[in-house]
Amino acid sequence: MRKLRLAVIAAAVMTTALVSAGTASASSRFVAPEFGHCVKYPRGESGSGYADAACTGVVVSGARYHWLAGPGSKPGFTASTGSVALTQWSGRITGKKAKPVLTCSASRTTGEFTGANSESLELTLTGCTTGSAACQSTGASAGEVQFAPLEGLLVTDKDEYWGLALVRWSPALGSALASFECAGTSVLIEGAILHVIKRDKTLSSEAELLRVGKEGAQEPSCYEPMACGETGAWQIPFSSIGGGPMLFSGLSAAGTQSDEEAIEADTRQEI
Repeated sequence: MRKLRLAVIAAAVMTTALVSAGTASASSRFVAPEFGHCVKYPRGESGSGYADAACTGVVVSGARYHWLAGPGSKPGFTASTGSVALTQWSGRITGKKAKPVLTCSASRTTGEFTGANSESLELTLTGCTTGSAACQSTGASAGEVQFAPLEGLLVTDKDEYWGLALVRWSPALGSALASFECAGTSVLIEGAILHVIKRDKTLSSEAELLRVGKEGAQEPSCYEPMACGETGAWQIPFSSIGGGPMLFSGLSAAGTQSDEEAIEADTRQEI
Protein backbone atom coordinates (compact mmCIF):
# COMPACT_ATOMS: atom_id res chain seq x y z
CA MET A 1 0.00 0.00 0.00
CA ARG A 2 1.27 3.49 -0.75
CA LYS A 3 1.88 5.69 2.27
CA LEU A 4 1.75 9.45 2.49
CA ARG A 5 4.85 10.76 4.23
CA LEU A 6 4.67 14.17 5.90
CA ALA A 7 8.16 15.15 6.95
CA VAL A 8 8.77 16.74 10.32
CA ILE A 9 10.26 20.20 9.88
CA ALA A 10 12.52 21.55 12.58
CA ALA A 11 12.89 25.33 12.77
CA ALA A 12 15.42 27.34 14.73
CA VAL A 13 14.93 31.12 14.94
CA MET A 14 14.66 32.18 11.24
CA THR A 15 16.53 29.23 9.69
CA THR A 16 14.93 26.02 8.47
CA ALA A 17 17.09 23.17 7.21
CA LEU A 18 15.55 20.45 5.08
CA VAL A 19 17.11 17.48 3.34
CA SER A 20 15.62 15.95 0.20
CA ALA A 21 17.05 12.93 -1.61
CA GLY A 22 20.19 13.11 0.51
CA THR A 23 20.93 16.80 -0.20
CA ALA A 24 20.80 19.49 2.49
CA SER A 25 19.32 22.86 1.64
CA ALA A 26 18.31 26.00 3.50
CA SER A 27 17.23 27.96 0.42
CA SER A 28 13.78 29.44 0.01
CA ARG A 29 12.05 27.66 -2.86
CA PHE A 30 9.16 25.45 -3.86
CA VAL A 31 9.95 21.74 -4.10
CA ALA A 32 7.75 19.46 -6.18
CA PRO A 33 6.37 16.50 -4.22
CA GLU A 34 7.77 13.08 -5.08
CA PHE A 35 6.87 9.41 -5.15
CA GLY A 36 9.70 7.31 -3.79
CA HIS A 37 11.17 5.15 -1.05
CA CYS A 38 12.96 5.62 2.23
CA VAL A 39 15.94 3.28 1.90
CA LYS A 40 18.79 2.27 4.19
CA TYR A 41 22.37 3.18 3.38
CA PRO A 42 24.55 0.16 2.50
CA ARG A 43 26.46 -1.30 5.43
CA GLY A 44 29.40 0.90 6.35
CA GLU A 45 28.07 3.92 4.45
CA SER A 46 26.32 7.05 5.72
CA GLY A 47 25.84 10.68 4.85
CA SER A 48 23.17 13.35 4.94
CA GLY A 49 19.59 12.16 5.07
CA TYR A 50 17.43 10.75 7.84
CA ALA A 51 17.89 9.06 11.19
CA ASP A 52 14.82 6.85 10.90
CA ALA A 53 13.24 4.38 8.46
CA ALA A 54 10.27 6.71 7.88
CA CYS A 55 12.61 9.47 6.60
CA THR A 56 11.21 12.11 8.94
CA GLY A 57 14.17 12.87 11.24
CA VAL A 58 16.52 15.06 9.19
CA VAL A 59 20.26 14.87 9.85
CA VAL A 60 23.12 16.43 7.89
CA SER A 61 25.62 13.67 8.66
CA GLY A 62 25.68 10.13 9.99
CA ALA A 63 22.29 9.34 8.48
CA ARG A 64 21.21 5.70 8.30
CA TYR A 65 18.54 6.29 5.65
CA HIS A 66 18.09 8.39 2.54
CA TRP A 67 15.25 9.24 0.16
CA LEU A 68 15.23 7.53 -3.25
CA ALA A 69 12.88 9.25 -5.67
CA GLY A 70 10.79 7.38 -8.21
CA PRO A 71 9.30 3.88 -8.42
CA GLY A 72 11.27 0.68 -8.01
CA SER A 73 11.35 -2.44 -10.18
CA LYS A 74 7.62 -3.08 -9.61
CA PRO A 75 5.81 0.16 -10.50
CA GLY A 76 2.30 -1.26 -10.99
CA PHE A 77 -0.80 -0.58 -8.90
CA THR A 78 -4.50 -1.36 -8.82
CA ALA A 79 -7.36 0.45 -7.13
CA SER A 80 -11.08 -0.04 -6.58
CA THR A 81 -13.91 1.97 -5.09
CA GLY A 82 -17.50 1.48 -4.12
CA SER A 83 -20.24 3.66 -5.58
CA VAL A 84 -19.31 6.57 -7.86
CA ALA A 85 -21.47 9.64 -8.56
CA LEU A 86 -21.21 12.37 -11.19
CA THR A 87 -22.74 15.70 -10.18
CA GLN A 88 -23.11 19.01 -12.02
CA TRP A 89 -23.07 22.62 -10.85
CA SER A 90 -24.67 25.38 -12.88
CA GLY A 91 -22.36 28.01 -11.41
CA ARG A 92 -25.07 29.52 -9.19
CA ILE A 93 -24.94 29.23 -5.39
CA THR A 94 -28.23 27.62 -4.33
CA GLY A 95 -27.33 26.26 -0.89
CA LYS A 96 -28.82 22.93 -1.92
CA LYS A 97 -26.93 19.67 -2.17
CA ALA A 98 -26.39 18.66 -5.78
CA LYS A 99 -28.11 15.49 -6.97
CA PRO A 100 -26.10 12.98 -9.04
CA VAL A 101 -26.83 12.93 -12.77
CA LEU A 102 -24.97 9.62 -13.11
CA THR A 103 -24.40 6.86 -10.56
CA CYS A 104 -22.18 3.78 -10.84
CA SER A 105 -21.89 0.82 -8.48
CA ALA A 106 -18.09 0.62 -8.50
CA SER A 107 -14.84 1.53 -10.27
CA ARG A 108 -11.58 -0.21 -11.00
CA THR A 109 -8.18 1.20 -11.90
CA THR A 110 -4.95 -0.31 -13.19
CA GLY A 111 -1.79 1.71 -13.67
CA GLU A 112 1.85 2.25 -12.91
CA PHE A 113 4.15 4.91 -11.53
CA THR A 114 6.18 6.35 -14.41
CA GLY A 115 8.45 8.78 -12.60
CA ALA A 116 9.16 10.70 -9.41
CA ASN A 117 5.86 12.59 -9.64
CA SER A 118 3.92 10.86 -12.41
CA GLU A 119 1.74 7.85 -13.12
CA SER A 120 -0.38 6.47 -15.96
CA LEU A 121 -3.66 4.63 -15.49
CA GLU A 122 -6.87 3.28 -16.95
CA LEU A 123 -10.16 3.93 -15.13
CA THR A 124 -13.41 2.02 -15.67
CA LEU A 125 -16.73 2.66 -13.96
CA THR A 126 -19.21 -0.21 -13.72
CA GLY A 127 -22.95 -0.50 -13.07
CA CYS A 128 -23.53 3.02 -14.42
CA THR A 129 -27.03 4.44 -14.90
CA THR A 130 -28.76 7.78 -15.27
CA GLY A 131 -32.28 7.48 -14.03
CA SER A 132 -33.36 4.03 -15.18
CA ALA A 133 -31.19 4.04 -18.31
CA ALA A 134 -27.96 2.03 -18.43
CA CYS A 135 -24.84 3.81 -19.68
CA GLN A 136 -21.90 2.44 -21.62
CA SER A 137 -18.91 3.46 -23.69
CA THR A 138 -18.61 2.33 -27.30
CA GLY A 139 -17.55 -1.31 -27.37
CA ALA A 140 -17.96 -1.73 -23.61
CA SER A 141 -20.35 -3.97 -21.71
CA ALA A 142 -23.69 -2.61 -20.50
CA GLY A 143 -23.17 -0.30 -17.54
CA GLU A 144 -19.44 0.19 -18.23
CA VAL A 145 -17.96 3.65 -18.73
CA GLN A 146 -14.34 3.62 -19.86
CA PHE A 147 -12.25 6.75 -19.39
CA ALA A 148 -9.53 7.73 -21.83
CA PRO A 149 -5.98 6.72 -20.81
CA LEU A 150 -5.06 9.11 -18.01
CA GLU A 151 -1.81 10.65 -16.84
CA GLY A 152 -1.41 11.44 -13.16
CA LEU A 153 0.72 14.24 -11.71
CA LEU A 154 1.54 14.37 -7.99
CA VAL A 155 0.90 17.87 -6.60
CA THR A 156 -0.09 19.50 -3.30
CA ASP A 157 -2.76 21.99 -2.31
CA LYS A 158 -0.21 24.40 -0.80
CA ASP A 159 3.05 25.97 -1.92
CA GLU A 160 4.75 26.19 1.47
CA TYR A 161 5.47 23.91 4.43
CA TRP A 162 3.53 20.77 3.51
CA GLY A 163 0.17 20.26 1.94
CA LEU A 164 -2.46 17.69 1.23
CA ALA A 165 -1.17 15.31 -1.43
CA LEU A 166 -3.19 15.30 -4.64
CA VAL A 167 -2.90 13.55 -7.96
CA ARG A 168 -4.19 15.40 -11.02
CA TRP A 169 -5.70 13.02 -13.56
CA SER A 170 -5.91 14.31 -17.13
CA PRO A 171 -6.20 12.77 -20.62
CA ALA A 172 -3.93 13.51 -23.58
CA LEU A 173 -4.09 17.10 -24.82
CA GLY A 174 -7.25 17.64 -26.81
CA SER A 175 -8.95 14.47 -25.55
CA ALA A 176 -12.03 14.12 -23.37
CA LEU A 177 -11.97 12.34 -20.03
CA ALA A 178 -14.87 10.14 -21.16
CA SER A 179 -17.56 9.95 -23.82
CA PHE A 180 -20.49 7.52 -23.64
CA GLU A 181 -24.22 7.11 -24.07
CA CYS A 182 -27.14 6.39 -21.76
CA ALA A 183 -30.09 4.94 -23.73
CA GLY A 184 -29.12 7.00 -26.77
CA THR A 185 -28.38 10.21 -24.83
CA SER A 186 -24.78 11.34 -25.21
CA VAL A 187 -22.64 12.22 -22.16
CA LEU A 188 -19.31 14.03 -22.49
CA ILE A 189 -16.84 14.64 -19.64
CA GLU A 190 -13.84 16.92 -20.21
CA GLY A 191 -11.23 18.69 -18.09
CA ALA A 192 -9.21 17.15 -15.26
CA ILE A 193 -9.76 15.54 -11.87
CA LEU A 194 -7.90 16.23 -8.63
CA HIS A 195 -7.70 13.04 -6.63
CA VAL A 196 -6.96 13.18 -2.89
CA ILE A 197 -4.37 10.85 -1.37
CA LYS A 198 -5.05 10.19 2.29
CA ARG A 199 -3.45 7.65 4.62
CA ASP A 200 -5.21 6.00 7.52
CA LYS A 201 -3.87 6.14 11.08
CA THR A 202 -2.16 2.74 10.90
CA LEU A 203 -0.38 3.52 7.60
CA SER A 204 -1.48 0.07 6.40
CA SER A 205 -3.66 1.27 3.56
CA GLU A 206 -4.39 4.31 1.47
CA ALA A 207 -7.79 5.81 0.83
CA GLU A 208 -8.49 6.93 -2.71
CA LEU A 209 -10.83 9.89 -2.42
CA LEU A 210 -12.77 11.70 -5.10
CA ARG A 211 -14.94 14.34 -3.49
CA VAL A 212 -17.30 17.14 -4.45
CA GLY A 213 -18.63 20.20 -2.69
CA LYS A 214 -22.24 20.70 -1.69
CA GLU A 215 -23.06 22.48 -4.96
CA GLY A 216 -21.69 19.61 -7.05
CA ALA A 217 -18.27 20.77 -8.32
CA GLN A 218 -15.03 18.87 -7.69
CA GLU A 219 -13.03 19.68 -4.55
CA PRO A 220 -10.21 20.62 -4.40
CA SER A 221 -10.60 22.56 -7.62
CA CYS A 222 -6.98 23.71 -8.06
CA TYR A 223 -3.51 23.29 -6.62
CA GLU A 224 -0.54 25.47 -5.80
CA PRO A 225 1.62 27.14 -6.94
CA MET A 226 -1.10 27.90 -9.50
CA ALA A 227 -3.30 30.95 -9.08
CA CYS A 228 -6.25 29.21 -7.46
CA GLY A 229 -8.32 32.37 -7.51
CA GLU A 230 -8.41 32.41 -11.31
CA THR A 231 -11.07 30.39 -13.14
CA GLY A 232 -8.58 29.31 -15.81
CA ALA A 233 -6.53 27.51 -13.18
CA TRP A 234 -9.35 25.23 -12.05
CA GLN A 235 -8.55 21.56 -12.48
CA ILE A 236 -12.05 20.11 -12.50
CA PRO A 237 -14.22 18.04 -14.82
CA PHE A 238 -16.91 19.61 -16.98
CA SER A 239 -19.77 17.57 -18.35
CA SER A 240 -22.50 17.86 -20.96
CA ILE A 241 -25.59 15.65 -21.27
CA GLY A 242 -27.51 15.32 -24.51
CA GLY A 243 -25.44 18.00 -26.23
CA GLY A 244 -26.30 20.58 -23.56
CA PRO A 245 -23.90 23.18 -22.10
CA MET A 246 -20.68 22.10 -20.40
CA LEU A 247 -21.25 22.48 -16.65
CA PHE A 248 -18.88 22.45 -13.68
CA SER A 249 -18.91 18.85 -12.46
CA GLY A 250 -17.55 16.50 -9.83
CA LEU A 251 -16.91 12.79 -9.33
CA SER A 252 -17.18 11.36 -5.84
CA ALA A 253 -15.96 7.93 -4.67
CA ALA A 254 -13.93 6.27 -1.92
CA GLY A 255 -11.79 3.14 -1.99
CA THR A 256 -8.26 1.79 -1.64
CA GLN A 257 -5.16 1.43 -3.79
CA SER A 258 -2.66 -1.44 -3.65
CA ASP A 259 0.85 -1.10 -5.05
CA GLU A 260 3.09 -3.90 -6.30
CA GLU A 261 5.89 -2.34 -4.28
CA ALA A 262 5.49 0.07 -1.38
CA ILE A 263 5.58 3.69 -2.60
CA GLU A 264 5.45 6.79 -0.44
CA ALA A 265 4.47 10.33 -1.37
CA ASP A 266 6.80 13.01 0.01
CA THR A 267 4.94 16.32 0.25
CA ARG A 268 7.54 18.36 2.11
CA GLN A 269 8.08 21.86 0.82
CA GLU A 270 11.38 23.63 1.46
CA ILE A 271 10.96 27.17 2.76
